[in-house]
Amino acid sequence: MQNVLKKTNKKGFTLVELVIVIAILAILAAIAIPTVSSVIDTANLNVDKANAQTVELAIKSAQAEVTAKIWTPTTTPLQVGEALTHEGITGLPTPRITGSSYRSINGKVSLSNNKPEGKPFTSTSDVATVLSNTDAEPAS
Repeated sequence: MQNVLKKTNKKGFTLVELVIVIAILAILAAIAIPTVSSVIDTANLNVDKANAQTVELAIKSAQAEVTAKIWTPTTTPLQVGEALTHEGITGLPTPRITGSSYRSINGKVSLSNNKPEGKPFTSTSDVATVLSNTDAEPAS
């Protein structure tokens, strides 16, 4: 009689408990994935904007050194690539946002998603053109 009244120890989870836990995890993942994706896109945009500011400051600094006759570049006119290299930047950064490019708009370097304002420039663009107007053209 004692054997019949004795409780048996159950180990593990029932199928219902496992399904509930999996459903809760799926709901949390459905909420978290779009949020994380949005945060990554915002971070990439901020990196591109910061890179644009860094490029602008570097080419302005190099142009100022040329104007003050502190430094003589090897290219005439001074090109963006040489200005960046002189300022310690290995080259024009590649934008992280697909379809974006660095453009000269009213003498400022900005990031643009193929908008009509300004024209994209490259490392072979003339620094004076990039800093002076909205029609920055790559050098031929």
